[in-house]
Amino acid sequence: MYLKKMIYVNWGNIPQTEVEFGRVNLFSGGNGSGKTTAADGIQTLMTAAHENLFNYNPGQDETTQRGRGGKQVRTLASYVLGCDDGSYARPQQTDAYLVGVFTPSAGEQGEEFSVVLGARAHLDSAGQQRQARQDQLIFLCVPGQALYLDQFVRQYQDGKHVVPLTDVVDLLSREYGKSAVEVYDKKGAYLRRLYGLLRGRKDAVSDREAKHAARTFANFMAYKPVKSINEFVADEILEKKDLGEAIRTVSDLMKTIHGMEEESRSIIQSLEILDQSGKACKTYTDNWVHRQVLDYQEAQRALQIKQRSYVNCRQKQTALQGEIKERDNRLEVNKARRLETHDQIVSLEAQRRGVSVLNEKDELARQVERMQQELAQKAQPLLAQDHQIHDNVKLANALQNLLSQHSWGTELPALEAKPLKEKLRKVIQSGHAAKVDLANLFGKDWVDLAPLEASLDQAIEVEKIHNHLWGELQGSIDEGKPSLRDLVAQLRADTERSLVNRQKQLQQKEREISQLESRQVSYPPHVEVALAAIREHCPKAEPRVLCDYVEVTEPEWQMAIEGYLGGARFGIVVNPEYEAQAISIVRNLAGRRSAARVVQGSRAERDAQRLNNPQDSIVDILSFQHKTVEHYLKASYGNVVRVKDAEALRNVARGITREGLAAGNYSLWRCDIADSELVFGHYARERALAAKQQEYQDLLSQAHAAQGNLDAIQRLFKAIEGIKRIDYATLMQGILALHRKLRQTEKTLNELDTGEFQALDQELLVLREKYSQLEADLKQLENEKGRLAQEYDAEVVLGRKLADEQDKLIEYAEDREMAVRGIAKAYPQFDAEAALKQADETLVVNEQSFYQDEIQQLDRLLTASASELYEALLRHNQYCNPADVIVYDPQVDTLHQMVFFKRINEVALEV
Repeated sequence: MYLKKMIYVNWGNIPQTEVEFGRVNLFSGGNGSGKTTAADGIQTLMTAAHENLFNYNPGQDETTQRGRGGKQVRTLASYVLGCDDGSYARPQQTDAYLVGVFTPSAGEQGEEFSVVLGARAHLDSAGQQRQARQDQLIFLCVPGQALYLDQFVRQYQDGKHVVPLTDVVDLLSREYGKSAVEVYDKKGAYLRRLYGLLRGRKDAVSDREAKHAARTFANFMAYKPVKSINEFVADEILEKKDLGEAIRTVSDLMKTIHGMEEESRSIIQSLEILDQSGKACKTYTDNWVHRQVLDYQEAQRALQIKQRSYVNCRQKQTALQGEIKERDNRLEVNKARRLETHDQIVSLEAQRRGVSVLNEKDELARQVERMQQELAQKAQPLLAQDHQIHDNVKLANALQNLLSQHSWGTELPALEAKPLKEKLRKVIQSGHAAKVDLANLFGKDWVDLAPLEASLDQAIEVEKIHNHLWGELQGSIDEGKPSLRDLVAQLRADTERSLVNRQKQLQQKEREISQLESRQVSYPPHVEVALAAIREHCPKAEPRVLCDYVEVTEPEWQMAIEGYLGGARFGIVVNPEYEAQAISIVRNLAGRRSAARVVQGSRAERDAQRLNNPQDSIVDILSFQHKTVEHYLKASYGNVVRVKDAEALRNVARGITREGLAAGNYSLWRCDIADSELVFGHYARERALAAKQQEYQDLLSQAHAAQGNLDAIQRLFKAIEGIKRIDYATLMQGILALHRKLRQTEKTLNELDTGEFQALDQELLVLREKYSQLEADLKQLENEKGRLAQEYDAEVVLGRKLADEQDKLIEYAEDREMAVRGIAKAYPQFDAEAALKQADETLVVNEQSFYQDEIQQLDRLLTASASELYEALLRHNQYCNPADVIVYDPQVDTLHQMVFFKRINEVALEV
């Protein structure tokens, strides 16, 4: 195997080149020609620049790699940067490559291969002397491939460049495949693989063998002058005594002793772990058995509690059946007594119907009862009218206050009319003049009707005043015209619309201010629409607005110039070849949105070139940022001149003054505009922003005022709407007439003589009271029987439920008992009979299930013991011999079940 080709890239001062080698090679040349530099490259590739293995510049006797005589020592980093006597050919960060291509000699086993050393270095200027510093170092082995220079110096768009160190692995991997490119970051690993390849092997040699071969190669290349014949004979002729075998023997003995110490420590550690595992198994077994017994006790406790509840339920059913039977007996007795009493009542009523005076008495009594019911029915409407009178007075007072605080005479003169104010004053002054004691009015003990008659006169007057006011507010002012209420409603609607308009103006003004603050001009709506349409249908036209490309250099003429130009300021400028298409798009827009202008840029340019603007033209004080805009304004408005005053203005064809007066088309007019409408330049936008902010504040004040006015009108409408027509006196007249008739009927009833038949009435009254009492007893007995029947049905349902639950608990308790008895199969030393007997003797039966708390505590202890055992066995298996490994699969899905318990006991035996 020999070095067929060497590639140098950024190595010393050797150009980027490939060097072909033969079987025997001779480096020749003058001083500084690069002989030792090339040889050092080969040495670097063969030794990986490993410490104490390589000897740079052996021809100059610098094999110690320490500087002498002030001469700088050569290093791998200095070779990368091209150092020569302290000067660096590549002072920037540099990547360098050394590539060797090896091929087998004739008859030699093995295949051709390539190795690569890639290094990156930079120049450290800190300190008094600059030093080359190595940044990165990689090694590549590519078996079966012969690399070439163009793979490391590639052609890029801006010329040939060295491939970056970070990209070379990816590039070679894409070309030969990832498996074909072996990457090594460590020098030792690279050397082992390199000398393995040199021997034709598929793997690496040992580290000692690789370093020995590298050292031998470096010593072969290094020049060493002969200073002593004795040293030459001892070092070069005679063989040194090999103490390696003795050293290896001692080393093996030391390793054996160390291994025994390690093994003894491992055995002690395993014993400790096994002892811990055994304790964990014992703790788990005891707690698991205890938990099964507790499960049995909990099942027995629940069963006995359920049996006790079932017995109590059955006893309560029997008691309820007895009470229901007793109620049935009492109902039978009540039924017989009611029949007897009813027969007696029927007999007496038959006797009574034969007496005319008693029949008349009954008829009068029925009339009195009917009139009292009618009187009670009239109470609610009269009370409502009484409340309405109070509400009318209160609302009239509120209405008067509103009219005194606000002036709506301009919008509604009727609100300022004298008749309305007079009616309001009367209602407020009258208050509630008809003072009637309504509680006594509807009572049965009213004796004197005189106060009621007097109150009726007052009520008639109050009703008249209130209804006059209602008619003034709710009725029509003139025949066929809306009422005052309707006029106020219309005023409210108008005020609401006005407020909405103010709010919309505020929102629009906010948008305009926001645009100006972001240095954007607010275009008219039709210009906005036209711009969007042109951009959508003809984006190549590149539409712009004229005002964005003009600025007035003398601010005192700003207002007059922009006022004179008017809507022309918002002309749309497009590329000349798209002017016809742009205006066609604008023409097809619906309604007033097609009012935008498109500037004739190409024609304006031609006209502007042949026109000469007069002195003091307005375009002299305009600056432009767009040529088409400049041509358009010079051609269209270049003959508009600036004059001093109106006297001078009347003598020019087209002109303006600072004050905003203009001349044109043989007429004079005002051309001043508000600051808020200025759009030319930064100064105009600042003035427009300030003006719009002031307009916004004015609109805000107007909106607040409109909101306050609307709130007042709302209260006004509510007061007018709340005043109602009243019928208080009419209702009182009806009640008074009913009282008169009631008094007359009661008087007739009291004067009726039934003396000789009073005993018959008295006996009938007693029987009726007795029958009513029997009816009340019947209702009470039926309610009690119904309640008892419901309780009995509920107890029957509960009994069935308790019986079902009891059966389930019996099965569960038997299962728990069998579970306790089954422990002995997996754990023979467990006495199931003794455990069950002790559990029955210590069983505590109460509603508080304290067994559950103990069971939950045991579950936590079981989980902890299982985890402890698992961790202990993991540690044991890590340190023990393979034959002593304890196979343990915790099977978490069977945690704390019988299968898990059996496995714990098996593990305990293995431990």
